[in-house]
Amino acid sequence: MLTTKRFEFYLGMVLKMKNSVRKTFVTIVSIATIIMFFALVSFAIHGFKDKGTHMEYERTLIAENGKMLTIDWEDELDVAFEGKYTVSAKWEGANPSSGIITALSFIDEDGNVLYYVTGDTVDSTSELLELTEGKYTLKFQCFANDNDFHEFVNSHENSTITNDRGSFAANGMSSTNFVISVYQDNKSVISTFILMAGCLGILIGTLLRLGVLRGSGYKSEFDERQQAIIGKAYRAGFTFMAIYLGLFAFLDSSKIELPAEDYIVDLTGIMLGLVIVATITIWNDGYFALNEKKKTTIGVLIAATVINIVTGINNFLQGSVIVDGKLSFGAINFICVIGLTYILIVLLVKSIKDKSEEEE
Repeated sequence: MLTTKRFEFYLGMVLKMKNSVRKTFVTIVSIATIIMFFALVSFAIHGFKDKGTHMEYERTLIAENGKMLTIDWEDELDVAFEGKYTVSAKWEGANPSSGIITALSFIDEDGNVLYYVTGDTVDSTSELLELTEGKYTLKFQCFANDNDFHEFVNSHENSTITNDRGSFAANGMSSTNFVISVYQDNKSVISTFILMAGCLGILIGTLLRLGVLRGSGYKSEFDERQQAIIGKAYRAGFTFMAIYLGLFAFLDSSKIELPAEDYIVDLTGIMLGLVIVATITIWNDGYFALNEKKKTTIGVLIAATVINIVTGINNFLQGSVIVDGKLSFGAINFICVIGLTYILIVLLVKSIKDKSEEEE
């Protein structure tokens, strides 16, 4: 257990290190912190996402001259916790030319159809469904003619037939794999986790710079004017983030859908706050300490930008940047690229401005 005395002991050991050793130690700790942050974020998103029920059914569907010979079937699903869920359905017939249409209905204990989907080929996900603890039914029905199919669709409220094939009479056999997934929505949990992790990362970075680096062998030296600028920049960044998160909370409470997952919106707010701090401090000569090597810091920013570009391209190729029409986990790297690139551009413009003033 890490007590206050032990923390002071370990911090004292770090402060007693030689300057070069301490710098190496701080670099390793910083890199480890970044890796741990992204690992925790990845676990939060993928770990929560994987919790749910996944079911597969292999069925051979047979129709003869517009009449189904395969019997409809049902399965039961237990929902252990009340909350918001999505139901995903996917199937594709091995022989679509058979003309058989299959319908899935998701039904509660009172017999209410909460979600249904139809088609010979289906890849669909429901809107968020408010489910209570209890048993639910997955009901599969197959249709071999237009009369039975239209009767089914018209029996559901506010239903319409899209891509109506008109009159048909299915005839043939099709081996079909039905994949049904029911997942609980954890976006609010993930969003809160990432927001807290981001704040924790900023806190750790600040403590490393102000605590560990201010040892006897090395100090980040800022004059009084720079300290005042830094304070002003942090106030501006904090004020912006407060307004930003307040506006997002208002939009969320108003049921206004944004084209991005909640955690993407939160991370964007954090990045914009950091960009504001960086812009104010860079433009007013408060970003770099008096004894700090600018080339080293700029090199780290460029390396971080390149890493995020490569990772972002990989995410794009894997299809994780935009999922179901919304910016998702894979877009995080591109957000970082935009923020880091902006900071590098500000540094470049400021450098050009300073050189032109020196020449004058």
